[in-house]
Amino acid sequence: MKVNSKHFTLLISAVILLVLTSFAYWYIYKATVSNVQESITIEQELNNSEQNISQEAKLLELSSSTSKRRAIVSSYFVTEDKILDFIKSIENVATDSDADVTLSSVSFDNLSDKGVGIVGRARVHVAVHGDWTSVNKALSLIENLPYSISISSITLNSGAVESVSTDKVVVSKKNLWSLSMDVTALTIK
Repeated sequence: MKVNSKHFTLLISAVILLVLTSFAYWYIYKATVSNVQESITIEQELNNSEQNISQEAKLLELSSSTSKRRAIVSSYFVTEDKILDFIKSIENVATDSDADVTLSSVSFDNLSDKGVGIVGRARVHVAVHGDWTSVNKALSLIENLPYSISISSITLNSGAVESVSTDKVVVSKKNLWSLSMDVTALTIK
């Protein structure tokens, strides 16, 4: 049997050409898939970036719209530099209410070794003595202090009667009231 060399060369050329075109097709397919994946990743990153920018804009808008309210809230806390003002504001209740106001057992949480923004407490035991109107007014003034406070352990007693007399004649009698309470305020560093 006689083998025709022209057919054999053509057959080998066709097989080589088939292998080369298959390899080229495979290479172009992989390159296209890789480019599509890269473009999808870039598109996702762009979408994430746009979302981050819009979220940042919303947060900035929220921050600017709530700045006044945040300032009001921060004024409710007793800061380290306003501790004396807090104590003086309780002491000033005496002059505003015409009652005898006594502060005892003043204590503050030590926030010096804590981080910024840590909340503590200032505790003051307050005793108020006077007539009903002045004691009631003192309680009202303490309740309305410009701080975030809580009042606990309230004790209200009607006590001694004060007599005002001249030359052994009793002119009037006044009931004296005694109010005792613990005032706790939030402190912040």
